[in-house]
Amino acid sequence: MKKSTLLILLFCSILAAHAQSYSFTFDGLSRDYILHLPTGYSASTQYPLVIDMHGYTSNASQQELYTKFDSISNAQHFIVAYPNGIASSWNSGWVGTYGTGVDDVGFVSALIDTLNAHYSVDLQRVYATGMSNGGFQSYRLACELSDKIAAIASVTGSLTDSTAYYCHPSRTVPIMEVHGTEDPVVAYTGLAGSYGTEATLNFWKAKNGCSGITDTFAIPNISPTDSTTALWIRWRSCGDSSEMWFIKVIGGGHTWPNALIDIPGYGRTSRDFSANQYIWSFFQRYRLGMSSGISNTEALPEISYFPNPANEALHISGLQSGDRIILLDINGREVRGLITQDHEFDIATNNLLDGIYILQITNANYTLARRIIVAH
Repeated sequence: MKKSTLLILLFCSILAAHAQSYSFTFDGLSRDYILHLPTGYSASTQYPLVIDMHGYTSNASQQELYTKFDSISNAQHFIVAYPNGIASSWNSGWVGTYGTGVDDVGFVSALIDTLNAHYSVDLQRVYATGMSNGGFQSYRLACELSDKIAAIASVTGSLTDSTAYYCHPSRTVPIMEVHGTEDPVVAYTGLAGSYGTEATLNFWKAKNGCSGITDTFAIPNISPTDSTTALWIRWRSCGDSSEMWFIKVIGGGHTWPNALIDIPGYGRTSRDFSANQYIWSFFQRYRLGMSSGISNTEALPEISYFPNPANEALHISGLQSGDRIILLDINGREVRGLITQDHEFDIATNNLLDGIYILQITNANYTLARRIIVAH
């Protein structure tokens, strides 16, 4: 993703005091990355890992600042790595270059191994996301590194023709796409040599064996001045009990929803929702080798919650002693949180704003995430 002069000047003014870069040699090249460890990191605990890849002509430092993934990493306790592509780009498989050039799939694989050697990474919960060229690269990783990547989320990216042709993942890979209908860089209808957004989703629906069962939700338009609206479309019956998610940003540009700043010339940035929160809500459902990702289905409790939409309170039953209950808003901020010793509990919602929230229930054996609507 090309940055404007204004954006570059902003980044340059604050990078010196920001994150530290690390490097290692892969395939004869020095490859570097930025690493963010969540607040309270402990080597005795295994953490999920999110790999967040920059766009074309951008870099890891800019991606870290622009997407603001560090904040939700601290709140939700996962590691984020921001790798740098060679010459500020990723070899995402365009026609004429496929199978040649920089081996970025191999680099990401080596990055996962390197981080695992030095930090406490849960190798069953490694995820890839990225902006623009980084989104294209996420799709290539889904095709070629499905033994290490549990799920991917592309923001303003797409699938190249060559990547699609050579795409043979060893398992169902949960896919999420976030794309603006007025993207002036990676057009919603596609570019020469790549699929359009809906064609990309159709490719993966076929690849993942998704049925026609979908849910479509209008994301609350909490920021009418941004001139965008958004739909959350969910295919909820795919292979291995997985799902596919698509957030269609109507009127949105070549931007990351709720990013640090608006980029002049790249269209509108939605402020109605946080892309990070939806991406993490999607990722945390999945881990390698397990249907529905999060956990062995035999270990999942039968937790019920009602009413949904909630007005005065949300009643939760089927809890286990020691369950941690968190209610998050659409920006990933915790609005309610407790550890329960009871099997039933009521969360007060009477003083919350109307909108979409994420109910997260965790313990040592599983993590559950459910979408909750508050409406008064």
